[in-house]
Amino acid sequence: MSISGAMSVAVSGLNANAYAVNVAANNIVNADTPGYQAKTVRNKTQTTTQTRLTGYTPGGIQTVLVDRGRVDIGTEFVRMIAAQRAYESGIGILKTADRMTQELLDIKT
Repeated sequence: MSISGAMSVAVSGLNANAYAVNVAANNIVNADTPGYQAKTVRNKTQTTTQTRLTGYTPGGIQTVLVDRGRVDIGTEFVRMIAAQRAYESGIGILKTADRMTQELLDIKT
């Protein structure tokens, strides 16, 4: 996988986890709203595929929103914390890819 592919996958993960935090926050805000159904985010991994002899489409994460019933505040906070940690991991991947790119540019010059 190329450095740009790794960055693309990391950005996909960042978007998915930001969405998960947003959904959990929305569940918390609407916990006392009559008739509100809690939502949860389901992630599906998309694998890297070869499109040409030397070309690849990077993988990523596809998100799907699912109704799941009543809001449990404790569960929502756990989901927010898990998404935050995953988001931080994605940032680490981007920083590593950035350092690798910089190293390549330094070698070339």
